[in-house]
Amino acid sequence: MRKISLKSKFFFVLFSLIVSLFLVEAYLHVISQPYVDEASSWRIGAFFPEFDRLDGKGLYYAHPYFSYAMKPDVKGKTNNLGFRGKDVSIEKSEGVYRIVCIGGSTTYGSRNPDDYTYPKLLEGEFNKRGGKKVEVINAGLVNSTTAETLHRLCSEIIPLSPDLVIIYHGFNDLIPRIADNFRADYSHFRRIPLKPWYGLYGSLNHFYTIRFIKWVLKKDINLNDYLFAYKNIPKSENQRRANFYKNGARYFKYNMELMVKILLANDIKVIIPTFAYCRGNKDGWVKIFPDGLWEIGIAQNNEVIREIVKKYNLPEAPFYEFCLHRPELFSGQIHMNNTGSVEQARFLYKRIIEAYPDIPRPLGTI
Repeated sequence: MRKISLKSKFFFVLFSLIVSLFLVEAYLHVISQPYVDEASSWRIGAFFPEFDRLDGKGLYYAHPYFSYAMKPDVKGKTNNLGFRGKDVSIEKSEGVYRIVCIGGSTTYGSRNPDDYTYPKLLEGEFNKRGGKKVEVINAGLVNSTTAETLHRLCSEIIPLSPDLVIIYHGFNDLIPRIADNFRADYSHFRRIPLKPWYGLYGSLNHFYTIRFIKWVLKKDINLNDYLFAYKNIPKSENQRRANFYKNGARYFKYNMELMVKILLANDIKVIIPTFAYCRGNKDGWVKIFPDGLWEIGIAQNNEVIREIVKKYNLPEAPFYEFCLHRPELFSGQIHMNNTGSVEQARFLYKRIIEAYPDIPRPLGTI
């Protein structure tokens, strides 16, 4: 019997591996099509989002004025306007009191199911016992800073004719502060997200097998990979710290104050809660900051919020103080778990009806 050489064995194994990978790639390509398996299409496609179009794979698309936005009508993800929650008519229905919540992932509720985001729960607080209908719209955008929210306020929020807007920001503006080449519009740390066609990273993303492995390992797209200009974030902690203090909170203040001015000029009520965080939990993404720096930054931003509230005679909403020494409300550093979202909704409901007696209340409240 002829003995098979080691070289032949090697090439046989290599050929078998190539054929197997080809078959796996072909299979994943087929099931990733929406008309074959919508769930698989979402999971695999999320790692190769089509940023250049309003439909197609992925949740986000490149927006010409505020870097990125969520695609409308993504099944199970967004409504007709690209917000989280049920469909919304731009024209407000007669007899409806409309509240819009704006901010980042802590407003969107990235760690909560649909029924446990604070805007959804806040709407429930108003409507659970009847009375005039109150509609609460969740316009939170994951990862957004006050720069994006300022642009969205004029183009997406004010056209909805809200009676009240809740602005909840405090963390995302800290990341631009540690980057080099600082610019007031934060464009030094943002980049327009595009398909990752180029380079090794982009080339590998062409393969469905690679996308599937990413889904298995990461479970979700890391939006930061597409949005952050990492080249401007210095490797040195000392440089990051120096940038942080040099750049300060003045543009957070500028953006927040300008939003308040715009809303009040349009006869829209405003509430700005102080931003809550938990000292005990440790999320991996805070490692980008030298120890303790992000906590200092949130404290600075909260002081800005208090100044603006006092200057424009807005209702106080000390949510940071409400959450002190209550780690059981948090999922990580800054995001609420389901219990925290319930408490946040109740806290805001109470503040709103105390500050604005003309806002409809559920029947039976005092």
